Amino acid sequence: MRSRDCPPQNPLPDADATVPACTKRAAARREVATGYALQILSATLLLAQHFFLPVALGVAAYGRLAFMTGAASLLSIAYDHGFNLLAVRKPALAWTYLAVKLALLLTLGLFAGIWVLATQQADLWLTLTVGLHALTFVVYTFYVHVDIAIGKIRRVFWYSLANGVLLLSIPLAFHHLGADLAYAPAVGCVLSLCLLLATRPVAIAGRGPTTLAQVRLRPRRLKPLFVKQLQISLGTVLDGGIVWIGVLAVTALDGFEAAGIYRIAMSAVSLMTQVLPMPKQVLLRLARQSAQLQWARRYALGLVGSGLLQMAAVYLLGQWALQYVFPGNAEPIYHAVLALSAVPAMRALFELQTILHDKHNTLAQLVRNTCIAGACGAAAYGQGVYVMVLVFYGLLTLLGVKRLFWS
Repeated sequence: MRSRDCPPQNPLPDADATVPACTKRAAARREVATGYALQILSATLLLAQHFFLPVALGVAAYGRLAFMTGAASLLSIAYDHGFNLLAVRKPALAWTYLAVKLALLLTLGLFAGIWVLATQQADLWLTLTVGLHALTFVVYTFYVHVDIAIGKIRRVFWYSLANGVLLLSIPLAFHHLGADLAYAPAVGCVLSLCLLLATRPVAIAGRGPTTLAQVRLRPRRLKPLFVKQLQISLGTVLDGGIVWIGVLAVTALDGFEAAGIYRIAMSAVSLMTQVLPMPKQVLLRLARQSAQLQWARRYALGLVGSGLLQMAAVYLLGQWALQYVFPGNAEPIYHAVLALSAVPAMRALFELQTILHDKHNTLAQLVRNTCIAGACGAAAYGQGVYVMVLVFYGLLTLLGVKRLFWS
């Protein structure tokens, strides 16, 4: 029996016109729910990797893993996520976006290799391992986001689960065998990519090039593409830069153990962000199909309420939980996480702003807001790094309130 709210479809030439509005809303809710389930899976895997591995391997060994992952991430962080999101928006141009990503990776990798050879700052094999890790990561994330673009969220769920298991089990296997842990992140990423390619079609349907070999990159088109992807992924670039540049800097100054402590604290903040209901890739696609903004306002209020609950939970339970997991380093980690406990909600609100600015083609305004908040945050650096981060994200959130509630 048909629902009264869902009348029989009227067979019109426009396929979208044949679908009742309630059916569209139900499909959108299911897709958002699946995307959020994927986000919760990522949070669970993050919890396992960044809180279990330091206990199993030791904080110093975990810091070495973080250093190698950070070196690989810095080769792609400025462009990888942005071009992945562009592929979600326009899957027909996915091969073009992959070609640009690979060209940028090759260029940066070449400069990094020349610097390493000239300064003798790193072992050659470790340098090649970092390059292999970055390459496989760029290709892996490309295919994952193409699947998101065509609505294959369940397939991405299983790929993410396999990837998380590999990134957790490979370091444990290396530790058990007495092998050098520096190679473990790259091995895990390579195996994840091999599994993905073995279980999905490589071809991508669309109106653009059908293979990577058919892509023709024109230099005059690269600049606007790079600007657009940087605008749409600004939040991720900022977060990644804070984490990975910090890991490398702390390692250089204080060693692997201090880097491990820093990474654990930042992982706690990332975990709190992942728990919030903000499946950005899914919402980015659905927002461009919606003519109203009520859903965004409800999301914003929900994120604020969830953020307040997180802050209370950290204050009441954080020290006890960290004392149980990291009895030797609980105090500095707790104070760092407590100071940054408001950041996850502000990060999520910033991503929601990004989605709305993209919908209205006003991403340049988002960049201006970021520059203003960045200048004020830098001015507050003398009060401490945590104050600097709070000022930055706080101003970024306030500057975007108009877009969230009055646009």
